[in-house]
Amino acid sequence: MPSSKAWAKWFESAAGQSLLAAERATVTACVQRFFGYHQLEVVLSDTADIGAGSLLGHRIIATARPSGQLESVLPCQAHLLPIASDSVDLVILHHTLDVSAHPHQVLREASRVLRSGGHVVVVGFNPYSLWGFMRLITRRRKVPWAGRFLSGSRLEDWCSLLDLSARRMEYRLFGTLLKGGSSAARAVAEDQPGLLERLARRLKLPLGGFYVCVSQKQVGSMIPLKTAWRPKIRSSAAVLNMAAYREAAYEDAAYDDENTDHSH
Repeated sequence: MPSSKAWAKWFESAAGQSLLAAERATVTACVQRFFGYHQLEVVLSDTADIGAGSLLGHRIIATARPSGQLESVLPCQAHLLPIASDSVDLVILHHTLDVSAHPHQVLREASRVLRSGGHVVVVGFNPYSLWGFMRLITRRRKVPWAGRFLSGSRLEDWCSLLDLSARRMEYRLFGTLLKGGSSAARAVAEDQPGLLERLARRLKLPLGGFYVCVSQKQVGSMIPLKTAWRPKIRSSAAVLNMAAYREAAYEDAAYDDENTDHSH
């Protein structure tokens, strides 16, 4: 599996930028009516700006390898989020399940930090598509064909085990491959889809190159008791227990680097 650095580099290419534009437009259409305050975006590249169309007030960008281009980025592993439980209103996982060696734990962490009634949005590659077929016949598993390509139906099954109820599933980019700047991807980004794209959406065919899955947490959260003598601390972020997190994260980073070296 290529490193997160290799994925971030691919998303900076013409093909990656075309895909990002289409994904960003689809995510915006799904979340633009959501309300709340804390929004967590767990991304492969902190320049993806995948949740820019949300109306939530405070965005937390989390990635394993910050690019240094943004001032405020939370460096962390997707399966070890240093975020308080039941504290976030919206979590966006941008191809995180496609790449992570711990996809179940990543989704479990997203559910843990999410408040009851909050939403988790997953962007992933669809194995039942032309892209999935290319992945099967490609011998050298390079980005983007090196991802896991988790199906939408399996993702919904995983979500149901974590009290996450699927609310919406959108498939995009039917019958096209990204070679350079894709005109089909630009059309999706500009909300001017072609005939094939419109027909596939109308028939609700689960055959798009990527999907955006929206699920809602349906479990009651406990209300913590407040003591009168304790001063109230207001904070825009919900980051906790960084010392314990750093120790575990460094061990994971060392493990990933070791595997990357061996793969070369």
